[in-house]
Amino acid sequence: MANTYSTLIAQAVFAVKYRNALIQDDWKKELFGIIGNLINEKNARL
Repeated sequence: MANTYSTLIAQAVFAVKYRNALIQDDWKKELFGIIGNLINEKNARL
């Protein structure tokens, strides 16, 4: 089909049992940076 556009939007939510805050502030920034880099390497968008 000519001029057909499609997109897939996915959302991932990570949570622990009882939603306890287990990510410590001193390494939270580094963790989020690694996750962001992995997403960018797959040419996805945040």
